[in-house]
Amino acid sequence: MRKSFAVAVSLCMATLAVAAEHPGLVVEGGGHRCQRWLEERAKPVTILGFALELWVLGFTLGSKIAFDNDDGNVSEHPTYLMGVTNDDVLSRVDNYCRIRRSNFLIQAVLEVNADLMSEHADRIQRSLGKR
Repeated sequence: MRKSFAVAVSLCMATLAVAAEHPGLVVEGGGHRCQRWLEERAKPVTILGFALELWVLGFTLGSKIAFDNDDGNVSEHPTYLMGVTNDDVLSRVDNYCRIRRSNFLIQAVLEVNADLMSEHADRIQRSLGKR
């Protein structure tokens, strides 16, 4: 689990470095600034807003799948997303972005995922102990 998460964080950090040096180059999903996320979320319905929400939820689900399947086995019990709704995830990203408007969306999503993992650390450790 730690190895997969470390690799994911390393790749994200590399993406952030490229985005900082070439702001027009990385604009898909996590390459957007939090300010843009908030602007799109404030509108009734936009294609970009919908795409960003899907990216956030897909990244979060992908992180869960990578965590659950790190040793090649599908976990029998849900881990850190158990009881977490899509609205919970999006709301947490909104809160992060309100405070850090100039940060990239990928930073918000990484922080939200880390917070969710931290909140459910006991359950995650119990789940890992059963393997």
